[in-house]
Amino acid sequence: MEHRKPTSAPESAGLIAAEAGKKNRVVILLDGSAFRKRILPPVQQFLRPEDTHLILVRVADPPQSIYYVEGPIFVSVDDVASEAEISTQLREELADTKAMLEEAGYTVSREVRFGSAPLEIERFIKEAKIDMVAMATYARTGLSKLLYGSIAEHLMRHAAIPVMVLHPAEHE
Repeated sequence: MEHRKPTSAPESAGLIAAEAGKKNRVVILLDGSAFRKRILPPVQQFLRPEDTHLILVRVADPPQSIYYVEGPIFVSVDDVASEAEISTQLREELADTKAMLEEAGYTVSREVRFGSAPLEIERFIKEAKIDMVAMATYARTGLSKLLYGSIAEHLMRHAAIPVMVLHPAEHE
């Protein structure tokens, strides 16, 4: 899979990494659902605002345009203009959560990436020198897990940092 440059404003991996040693950098994986936001109360319970920089991360599929070439041949290309537009929209969707956490005293950044969620999060962890990931998991099993995979499982196997996982049954 081709490495894609993240679409991000000044709250980029480099700036976050520059804070190494000042505060613990914690990624909170969100996807726009209320379900994923269930990780926020445990994060607030266990991580003190004065010691923690929270990074709200949203990973989306890259927008693509399909063009007819000839006969049964179609070409799919990345749509960079749409990516910038979608990135802005996704960052805005994170604004309320960011404001709520800032009101609670946390330093908060937003990061939007395009591509495979497990791979993009793993890449961001390395680039931004992240200390921990916090996420709610859908706890998929069977065919659902086979089709959609498990971000939590991937990160627990491949990331060399702690992963705080909230299982759905733990917060019902």
